[in-house]
Amino acid sequence: MQMMAMDKRKKKIMHRKNEFADAAQHLFYTRGYEKTTIEEIADFAGYTKMTLYSYFQSKDEIYIVVFIRSLVERVKYIEKGLLSGNNGYQQLKNIAHKYFEFYSERPEQLKFFQSWQKWTVDESKISNSILEKYREINLQGIDYIRKAIVNGINDGSLCPDLEVDKIVSYFLYSSRAVLSEYFFSTHQFHKFTEPDYYYDYISLFLKAISS
Repeated sequence: MQMMAMDKRKKKIMHRKNEFADAAQHLFYTRGYEKTTIEEIADFAGYTKMTLYSYFQSKDEIYIVVFIRSLVERVKYIEKGLLSGNNGYQQLKNIAHKYFEFYSERPEQLKFFQSWQKWTVDESKISNSILEKYREINLQGIDYIRKAIVNGINDGSLCPDLEVDKIVSYFLYSSRAVLSEYFFSTHQFHKFTEPDYYYDYISLFLKAISS
């Protein structure tokens, strides 16, 4: 009986946390992190600020939880790209294409990710368990990309003298920059609206590191 009561309480806590995370996700995606207050998150979820603080210790902590949600989805796409290639070159190409597919379906998440790069969260206001989960999921996605590059070096489809960590960094930051230009460009002289804008860049990137 006591176990059932504990399970019921755990489910209630998880449900309430998800309600707050859902509210925060909607507001972060539509209004941005900076313009969203903790009071607005609580109100949108239908609770008081005091109730929210019973489940999360800060806006930064909710922000990380929402970011983890996005990471989990994205890592699944990266894994599909890794598993669908016959060699490292093809695996990295497929991962890049899965990136585009992921953000084409969820452009608001790319904008949210850009805010992540802009704002520095205060880790002292985030529980260790949530920080550890974020790092674990983030490293998993990076490791999939690293594995594709290492596979390419070993199977001869990529240059043998590549510095793996550098290529991972180049791949992540440059592909995001091109995606941002594709989805959110504000240049008046040109607006790139065709997917080939991204795919052509990926082809150039892969050509530069292929054997």
